[in-house]
Amino acid sequence: MGIVLAIDSGTTSTRVIAFDDHAKIQHIEQQSLPLHHPYPDWVEQDPNDIWSKTHDCLNATIDAVGALNIASIGITNQRETSIVWQKSTGTALGPAINWQCRRTASRCAELSEHANLIKQKTGLPLDAYFSASKFEWHINNTPDVQALLDRLDLCFGTVDAWLLWNLTQGQSYATDVTNASRTMLFDIHTCQFEQELCDLFGIPLGTLPK
Repeated sequence: MGIVLAIDSGTTSTRVIAFDDHAKIQHIEQQSLPLHHPYPDWVEQDPNDIWSKTHDCLNATIDAVGALNIASIGITNQRETSIVWQKSTGTALGPAINWQCRRTASRCAELSEHANLIKQKTGLPLDAYFSASKFEWHINNTPDVQALLDRLDLCFGTVDAWLLWNLTQGQSYATDVTNASRTMLFDIHTCQFEQELCDLFGIPLGTLPK
């Protein structure tokens, strides 16, 4: 079958692990990822740091095992951490808002009348832990995001979508159902992002990954 590479983009480090046909580890590269706390209960990271360290670990692992020996690459990641970037340029806008961040807790409290709808469609409680209110925060607070949103020149994604975008040089804007289900915008019954939920947070459906 060949070597399988696992990109493990975690909260405090990024790793790339090479497994052989017998699931034995052949090589590991790892770099730490710092967390930033600009205010109490705020937790954020640098999206470019997440990508560059993943890129470095990936290249070092490929050099170690040989590109022609690699059969496939998979991604596992911190799921609810939320990133916004310009679609036409791939430029990250503002910080990656970490899953631990509570900056949108008061906003979620304001939306409490919609908690049952959200739970019914997504299976999740209405909480700042998930991505939807983090994306909305970027719209309201991060420079240029609203203007780019008006032009539909914007991408909202979790870490997997950000990495896949960069790995494919913008050719693939996609996620999978397990990551999508942690955004609080995804209907677990239809396995699609849901218009009513997107409208609740002011996020156009077309700005979310396939």
